[in-house]
Amino acid sequence: MAGLQQQIEKEIYGGLIPTLKNERTFGFWDMLMVCSALGIATWCYVQGGFLGYYLNLKEIFFNSIFGITLGCSIVFIPVFISARYGIDLAVFMRAVFGYRGVVVFIVATYFLTFGFEAINCQMFGNSMTKLAAAAGLNLPGYAGPIFGVICAILGWLIALNGPEAVKKVNWVMVPCLLLVALFIVIMVFKDNTISKLMAIQPPGAGEYGGKFTTYMIAIEWNIAFAISWVNAIGSLPKLAKSERGGYWAFVLGAGTVMALFIFVGALTGLVMAGQTGVISDDPTEWLVTLGGPGLGVLSLVMIGMANVSTQSVILYVVSLSTKVANPKWDYKKLVTFWTVYCSILVVWGGVWTYYGTFISVVGVASGPILGLILVDFFLLRKQKISLYSIFKLKGHYSYEYTGGFNLAAVLSMFVGILCFVAVYNPIAYTVRSSVFYFTTATGLALVTTALTYYILGQVKPIRNYLLKDRTDKLAYVRKNNDGISSGVSLSTKA
Repeated sequence: MAGLQQQIEKEIYGGLIPTLKNERTFGFWDMLMVCSALGIATWCYVQGGFLGYYLNLKEIFFNSIFGITLGCSIVFIPVFISARYGIDLAVFMRAVFGYRGVVVFIVATYFLTFGFEAINCQMFGNSMTKLAAAAGLNLPGYAGPIFGVICAILGWLIALNGPEAVKKVNWVMVPCLLLVALFIVIMVFKDNTISKLMAIQPPGAGEYGGKFTTYMIAIEWNIAFAISWVNAIGSLPKLAKSERGGYWAFVLGAGTVMALFIFVGALTGLVMAGQTGVISDDPTEWLVTLGGPGLGVLSLVMIGMANVSTQSVILYVVSLSTKVANPKWDYKKLVTFWTVYCSILVVWGGVWTYYGTFISVVGVASGPILGLILVDFFLLRKQKISLYSIFKLKGHYSYEYTGGFNLAAVLSMFVGILCFVAVYNPIAYTVRSSVFYFTTATGLALVTTALTYYILGQVKPIRNYLLKDRTDKLAYVRKNNDGISSGVSLSTKA
């Protein structure tokens, strides 16, 4: 019996089987802690430091606190889908893209967005090399990437043990990052007043075709950054004890808290450039410069520990979601695969070097995906899906579409991407159309994709093509360990 229960748990947490209500172990505070580990990762400081080079304090506040929080309240709406049906969001997306289409789009997106994890590991490497320097050890240049790979390996060791290990580690690590943020804020305001900070002019203001254009490009980067988090939803909500608890944990943890950390990063980058002449988006450099040898070194230790916890969360989420490509793939092998891929990116180092282009390309991929999810589930399917067809049970293949691809979704996404490149060049950071100033490129890609998909869904033949699941059965039943039948509604709200 114990062996059976162990196998069931392995399939639930390391596989794709829906979780029943009594199997969901994450309360609001547990989920908030894990989401906060994502939201306060050190790549937020990189995003903030990047903004601080181009924006003044008032612009930073609006861009980060208001913009990110509002954006994430929309980005994390799909949490309701995963929490309601107890499934990985990537599994639901079989209904959006088709059985083969989801493999192409989701795996490709993960390959792209794993650049954030590479930055996280590079930050760990920077922390360790600076700690060595503080101890009088001058390490060679290749030491940083080696330490970065070590960070990936440590996150791998934690992620191998599943969600409970990830949850426990983050109860320790998240407070470490909060202390680092508090320390940075104290260092910034120790010698500065609000009026003094308001007077600091960013060194990069007006760099891209004038001050307003530069400001709008910075907004584009922030919107792309926020929307990219739709790819991080993954399997975590299926462990939430309630839909609302899961949603608000994501909004507050990976939204509001993240916005605060981006603001802290931008503020610090602005102060560093304005007062010390040091232009940097690397928080490890801020800590040493502002904190001195004592507190700076302590903060480096905490930031290094926190990087490992962040790595473990992302590895768990992405590895589980990747199983949508082939449910038979072993969870531990997937964790290993993504760890190796991340290590390659760390050694290359190009993601951080070309960060502006990286974040824009993430936006052109993530914006259309979010638009498709929202329109498909809430407007076209009216929050009703078929788990029989989602899991391709015998005789139920409503999401096969055309050779496994939803052509309506593909066309809509293509329209969104075309609109993106029509108004903005992410390589040269140049605006191609005045439309960009009203919508940004990522925002336009999201809206045009969603609008195209919705309009296509109103054409009767295409609507019938999309909604073949309306004829499927109404219940999915799975017996628990005691032989009691339990399940969730397939085509009605839970």
